Amino acid sequence: MVARAAAEDRVLLTQDRGLLMRRALPHGALVRGDRPGEQLADVLDRFTVPLAPLTRCTACGAALHPVPKAEVAGLLEPGTRRTVQDFSRCAGCGRVYWRGAHAARIDALVERARRAGRGRQG
Repeated sequence: MVARAAAEDRVLLTQDRGLLMRRALPHGALVRGDRPGEQLADVLDRFTVPLAPLTRCTACGAALHPVPKAEVAGLLEPGTRRTVQDFSRCAGCGRVYWRGAHAARIDALVERARRAGRGRQG
């Protein structure tokens, strides 16, 4: 993670103080909070971050792009193939994504963060 953050000129957000102490890491920040909502609030308090949930691969960080169901149907479990219509694929590693049961929770978390951000700005 340190090498990748340095190579891509990214800020590494972590709760691991040991990672932040590595000389090879040019930019890093300690994320405070135990729950995702607390962690998100902490990051948004310190950084200007565009909120674009479910648009990046959780494995490699590359952008997700919509793909036709037929293109990924062979990679899906039967229940997913039967019940889900819209899919995205990672441009970097090829993983397939769709809005699962977790998506509503993520949407709610992001909406709370957006509302909190408006409160801090005004």
